[in-house]
Amino acid sequence: MEEKVVDSQYQTKGYLCYLGILVLIPLLTVKKDVRDEFIDCHIKQGLGLLIFSIVIGIIFSFSPFIGRILYLVQFILMILGLVNVSKKKIAALPILGDFFAKLNF
Repeated sequence: MEEKVVDSQYQTKGYLCYLGILVLIPLLTVKKDVRDEFIDCHIKQGLGLLIFSIVIGIIFSFSPFIGRILYLVQFILMILGLVNVSKKKIAALPILGDFFAKLNF
């Protein structure tokens, strides 16, 4: 995949997408009609990770062992998302990324 020219403002907001609740900053500050494919992809992936984190919290209250494993999976997905932003790639995260890409807001 060839490297995309990405506005540095969008790249910074792309990093915020993978830092938990901070995904709300790009979600609320970048208008839907001016979003490019890069920031839209990362907002969807970050919002999906936030929802996944909430689900993990609920699972953790019932089964701490499984919850810890899922938190590790979430951490790995977060790192992969940050790497994608740093490489200016538009790519879905492994495992859950295709599901997150279908989010429409």
